[in-house]
Amino acid sequence: GSLLNLIPTAADDLELLWFVARILGNFQHPAAVAALVNLLDSTPDPEITTMAAMALGNFGETALPTLTQLLKRQSTRLIALHALAQIQHPTVLPVLLESAADDSAEVRAAAVSALSQFQTSQALDAFWTGLSDPSAVVRRTVVIALEARTEQMIGQFGAVALVDKLGPLLGDADLEVARQAALALGRIGNESAIAVLGSILQNSASSDLQLEVLRALAWTCLLYTSPSPRDVEES
Repeated sequence: GSLLNLIPTAADDLELLWFVARILGNFQHPAAVAALVNLLDSTPDPEITTMAAMALGNFGETALPTLTQLLKRQSTRLIALHALAQIQHPTVLPVLLESAADDSAEVRAAAVSALSQFQTSQALDAFWTGLSDPSAVVRRTVVIALEARTEQMIGQFGAVALVDKLGPLLGDADLEVARQAALALGRIGNESAIAVLGSILQNSASSDLQLEVLRALAWTCLLYTSPSPRDVEES
């Protein structure tokens, strides 16, 4: 009760509100959910709204009705999606799949990023579809999510399949998408990835992309030629 009473009195103390939102995420109580929703409604500061959304995500399935309602409101859609992304529960999946087809590129990007955490065929199909999304924001989000889960994706789909999906994006009309694809290929680092990067290095007219490819190749060399701790000890 005393913690909830702090919210109206701390309206001008953004740091205190941030800590209040964080602490509320540890209380599995309807009053805490209501207080966090109130923070989302009343506080424009992005750090506080982000923390409030993360705190709501801590409530798991209990917070789904609240977050679903927040998803319907323009002002809180993205915040609600980020919170839903933390709740890896089957009941979240239909909401994310619907959001992945939204008219807003920002909403689609947030949805496909969240879908990368699910292993169902529906989720993965929507995730891969994002690679050909008309919005560069969505395409870039998919590549970044893929890069962040490189080992998991290689284990699930194989390195060659990932290279086949990422290779075409090196010629993306958006330079940032192409650069992220180069980084992701460098992290994969198999022979086919290196061959694709080498081809772009020789044939691309973009010096910025060539520089990113060089960085990716350097990362690959560092990743796969650095001695292991055992090698160091044995030497």
